[in-house]
Amino acid sequence: MTAILYPSIVSNVSEPRECVTVIVSHVQENPCFHFCSIPLLQGENCNLQWPVNPALSLFENIELVMILNGIANNVTRLDFVQAQGQSRDYQVIYNKPLMHGKHA
Repeated sequence: MTAILYPSIVSNVSEPRECVTVIVSHVQENPCFHFCSIPLLQGENCNLQWPVNPALSLFENIELVMILNGIANNVTRLDFVQAQGQSRDYQVIYNKPLMHGKHA
């Protein structure tokens, strides 16, 4: 009898965490956030701003955008980095989505 070994998803879970900087500011007096270094989320000219839903925390706003656009499976941490004038920089730590049993 021959044993068939299947790769274990558990053994491959090294949780490939990524990080991205998000800048929180105001555009025309509306709170918004901007992703740095993720082309899909930063816009063609790096000028895409995502509005902040006041019913959600900043963490939830960022996580929602990243999940809906297929960038993240979830966000694990949001760390304040620095303030410059009216804008605030945050580092977002997230898990990449799983694709067909493998990490993206």
